[in-house]
Amino acid sequence: MKTIEYIDEAKRINGLDTDYKLAKLLGCRQQKISNWRDGQTMDNNTARQFAEILDVPLLKVIADMEAERAKDEPTRKAWKMLAKLSKE
Repeated sequence: MKTIEYIDEAKRINGLDTDYKLAKLLGCRQQKISNWRDGQTMDNNTARQFAEILDVPLLKVIADMEAERAKDEPTRKAWKMLAKLSKE
């Protein structure tokens, strides 16, 4: 999953209709969520929060974020494989 997908899923699961409400749940500013929507990836602490909210393994969220940050395809593939393995 990509950052935007994590955001949208967290909103859906919690019945939130705005990024502002998600920001309040996460304890951050709405601008942070806007930055994620614009292409920034979340840090590991925020990844932990999403893992808890979505009830998925933390390693999967972190691996997905690392795959998104990867600058080359072999690295991206390795992180994607780890993300896939972590949810099994």
